[in-house]
Amino acid sequence: MKFLDLHADPDQPGSIFRPLTRLAFEITKGGGMSAERRAMITLLLRHGADPALSDKTENGSAIEVARRSGNTELLALLTRAVQRR
Repeated sequence: MKFLDLHADPDQPGSIFRPLTRLAFEITKGGGMSAERRAMITLLLRHGADPALSDKTENGSAIEVARRSGNTELLALLTRAVQRR
């Protein structure tokens, strides 16, 4: 994610989803928490992505997606990031 090293906004939405919300949605809809997805989430968080920031859909924020899905691993990761802010 070289663009993050260039100080790109990690919360910049793509066509619809913010990057963290997109990952949360993929994880909770059957994709699971792979090592690669965990590393991507960690990288986005380290560069300042906000898990509580809603995107342009009814899904809300990444942390809301995790909470609704009951995915405790993802929810814990995102909650710790919010608490550190």
